[in-house]
Amino acid sequence: KDPDDLSSSDMPFGDPFSIDLSRLTVGYLEDAEKEVVDVLASKGVNMVPFQLDYTVDSAQGILNFTMDVDMLAHFDEWQRAGLDDAFEAQDQWPFELRRARVIPAVDYLQAQRARGRLIQEVRQSFTVDAFIGNATDWEKVSM
Repeated sequence: KDPDDLSSSDMPFGDPFSIDLSRLTVGYLEDAEKEVVDVLASKGVNMVPFQLDYTVDSAQGILNFTMDVDMLAHFDEWQRAGLDDAFEAQDQWPFELRRARVIPAVDYLQAQRARGRLIQEVRQSFTVDAFIGNATDWEKVSM
């Protein structure tokens, strides 16, 4: 449990290498790499076609928007001290953090509401232990 994060909790962490792969059901999205699907199936994983059904406009846009503000909250002290100019990759996070500082509260709250709807919709459609494929309109991920 992280004492600085009220949303964290104590949870046991089992040995991830002791999992019986034949008891897993892994979904694969339409764009999943066939070779990955085949390898997992050859290891005894139950592979099933899978689709994430959500109605929000842009899952990645919502996640980026809220993530930038959450990051700014974490690095606020660092940025206020002027240390963001010392960051090596100036074309990356310092710009995002500066931009997040001027996001209107109304837009942030609307994004949080959309994020909540997205979480509920994904939770309802999540019928597998994990999935592979492109879950957003931004990059390939594996969950």
